[in-house]
Amino acid sequence: MKKITSLYPSATPNVLSSMYSGLLPAEHGALGTEMPLRGAGSTIHVYRWTPYIMSDYAPEINVNTQELFPKSHLINEMVKKNDMVSLCSDKYVNSIVTKTTFDCELIGCTSLEDIITKMCRLMDEGKRGYIFAYWDEIDRLEHQHSNESVEVAALVDKLLSTIDKMLLPSLKKNGYNLVVAADHGQTKIMEKDAVHISSNSEIMKYLTMDPWCDKRFRILSARNGKENAMEECFEEAYGKFGDLFESEELIKSGIFGATTVPEEKRWLFGTHVIIPKGSRMFVYDYLGKEYKNRTVSGQHSSLTPDEMYVPNIVF
Repeated sequence: MKKITSLYPSATPNVLSSMYSGLLPAEHGALGTEMPLRGAGSTIHVYRWTPYIMSDYAPEINVNTQELFPKSHLINEMVKKNDMVSLCSDKYVNSIVTKTTFDCELIGCTSLEDIITKMCRLMDEGKRGYIFAYWDEIDRLEHQHSNESVEVAALVDKLLSTIDKMLLPSLKKNGYNLVVAADHGQTKIMEKDAVHISSNSEIMKYLTMDPWCDKRFRILSARNGKENAMEECFEEAYGKFGDLFESEELIKSGIFGATTVPEEKRWLFGTHVIIPKGSRMFVYDYLGKEYKNRTVSGQHSSLTPDEMYVPNIVF
């Protein structure tokens, strides 16, 4: 097993968008879970494709996902040859985002064992050269209990054991190779380290809209002419909890993979970015949406080794 690094920000929408399309974060701009969409008129939850404030129960919005997510150039080449199939949880297989990102056959699965059983069956059929499977249970448990929990350790053991017993014999028999990787890691965060911003916070007077992206990587859009006032307000209220950077400064540094951003995507990077210090996270309390407090949780999207390093296991 080798370690490789995630992309920045180390968030699922950002990393998977690059993986599927071959584009850098600076090129696609799909940086985090909470993203603004002009066609929606609000910040949306990108997995559920619903307004974030109503993400637990609202229907999907009628806005083309291509406004945010790039078309999958790499995947499309395999799809043209009918050479690819994708497996994921039943809860994702019928989502707008999944269906528009993957122009290939999608197979819903109920569990890890179900995913691997169906992978073995597909290899036995021998009709597809590339089988992609997305399983997010380790990520879910890390969010609930942190990456250091016994629950996560037990699930990792289960994954490796199931691969060894069920998948490796089929790989050997059918001549397939297996690559196991992840989109990001996670770091342990204590609830006391959460920094809350709400619609009533002083800093909101200087912003054009709600902050977006993720708890460990917050993007702000300052009102024209209010940039200095916003920076002063941030330093006074939050300076000991995080560092505020001009978005243009970060873009030019190459941290998003390139030193320029396409004009049509530039607004997605805002005017400023908050990078939390240490184990801090910046929670935006959407009006009317309850934040679920946990004593300990796992979080990601920042630059610590726990968040950036991911496994790369090849069988």
